[in-house]
Amino acid sequence: MIEAAPIVEVMPRSLEEVIDEAEELADWFERHGPPPENQRPVSEFFVGCVVDAVSLGDGREIAEAVLAARNAGVSWLQIGEALDISSADAENRFGPAVELAQTAQEETRDPEPEMPALGL
Repeated sequence: MIEAAPIVEVMPRSLEEVIDEAEELADWFERHGPPPENQRPVSEFFVGCVVDAVSLGDGREIAEAVLAARNAGVSWLQIGEALDISSADAENRFGPAVELAQTAQEETRDPEPEMPALGL
């Protein structure tokens, strides 16, 4: 025979309790977060994502990683240096894929695409 799990009643919390708990959590992260010597610029994170995507060889992931890096302000020079290629080679290799990914992102963000004329 299977026993039913006990019913647990959840007591509703006030907004004040929720805010207090969120503040405690934020304080904990401030006290226990990474020390300054372990923090790194966001651009380094995105360059690492590009390097990882290139090592995996998935074209779509590479395009997304390079697009995210470029949107975060990473230069073609930084991407090229991380991959041991020139900035021109990086732009030539990944630029077209980034442009396609940007176009796809913009199209998915457009809530009402323009309808073509029906010629009526």
